[in-house]
Amino acid sequence: MKKKTLFLMLVLTCVYSLAYVTESVATWDFSGYYTESRDDMTLSYILIQDARGKLTGYGTFDYFSDENDISIDVEIKGKVKGKNNIVTLKYKVKGEGPGYVSGEDTDVKLKDKVSLELDKSSLSLMGTMKRKLCAKGSGCEADTSHVSLDVPYGMTGGGILMIDVEPDENGKKLEGSAELTLSNDEVFPLYFKGKYNSKKDETKFSLNGVDDFAKGMKFKIKINGRNGAATFISGNALGQKIKYKFE
Repeated sequence: MKKKTLFLMLVLTCVYSLAYVTESVATWDFSGYYTESRDDMTLSYILIQDARGKLTGYGTFDYFSDENDISIDVEIKGKVKGKNNIVTLKYKVKGEGPGYVSGEDTDVKLKDKVSLELDKSSLSLMGTMKRKLCAKGSGCEADTSHVSLDVPYGMTGGGILMIDVEPDENGKKLEGSAELTLSNDEVFPLYFKGKYNSKKDETKFSLNGVDDFAKGMKFKIKINGRNGAATFISGNALGQKIKYKFE
């Protein structure tokens, strides 16, 4: 059997009849730069999302006003979860350091709890931020605010899964390399095993991430032997569960 390469478009935004399919198999990577400002306070940070959906990050919190001069580093930890077309982000922002508050030098601590949900129609993340800002000797201030952040540039949930198929001498058992390329050009290397069923004229693939960058990614795919089209896909990527049967 001649070696061949199958291209599976996970998102075909140019085909309107597949718009529902687009939502059902989308994979979102929220890694990028964010900033949130209000009341003379600015939180600027970078989020890093791994293949399992774990969020880490770092940045700065600045608070400049007539009586306050604060600039401290922050660290971020959280999680992305996705199921049934609902994708959420929850993470905590923590930082501490010296600052100038109400005319005095003191130590400052910041704790933010952020809870967001993806709005696919506007490509934005919307939710709430619970903030607690404490200054030694002055006490703490706490409040909750609405947050709206743009999804990083280039991220649409789309991607291309490319499987490079090399059959064995019997043409039934398959294994080799694959890769998932997201709309932001991030590439995740995968390894797959597969088997062709001649009675059903169908090929089944199981794919897994092959290194620390892609570890945790898993997919199962069925391919129609007559036209090479995907008929079923399920898996877990970047903390989001995917399951869809193509009509």
